[in-house]
Amino acid sequence: MKYRYSFLVFLAAFLVQGTLLNLFSVFGVTPNLMLCLVVMFSLLYDNQMHGVVFGCIFGVIADMCFMMYAGVSSLGYLAVSLIVMFAGKVLSRENLITMLVLTVISTVLFQFYIWTMYFFFGSNIEITYMLRQLPLNIIYNTAVSAILYQIFIRKVTRFRSDRYYR
Repeated sequence: MKYRYSFLVFLAAFLVQGTLLNLFSVFGVTPNLMLCLVVMFSLLYDNQMHGVVFGCIFGVIADMCFMMYAGVSSLGYLAVSLIVMFAGKVLSRENLITMLVLTVISTVLFQFYIWTMYFFFGSNIEITYMLRQLPLNIIYNTAVSAILYQIFIRKVTRFRSDRYYR
């Protein structure tokens, strides 16, 4: 995939995340589209750096627009992207289960990273608040990743529906 198409996908996700997704919040929790895209692009396009580049860029933009500190999310997306790229070398990237497991692990790591960074910066957000929202956040991110995977795997893998592919 070309970088300009990846940019448009991340831009659309950023705009939807900041506007329309708040309508679908359950108990104040919405899926993290940027994290889902970083995981998906880092896994599926492992030879290119789509997840790293656009995760960092849109992480900084999202931090400046929605968060208290700038740069925290972009470093988290960078770390998640590198972990997923390493896992993609070992695991099958064309398996939905791999994608979902990596999404769950990435969601947990990212949420703990964000909470830790905010704790060190002096925020008064309690860990119990983050832990209460974590299961719903995992479910949301996993569902979104499954949908995105079904859309983008067709672009990555040629002849996937062929009966000789398995």
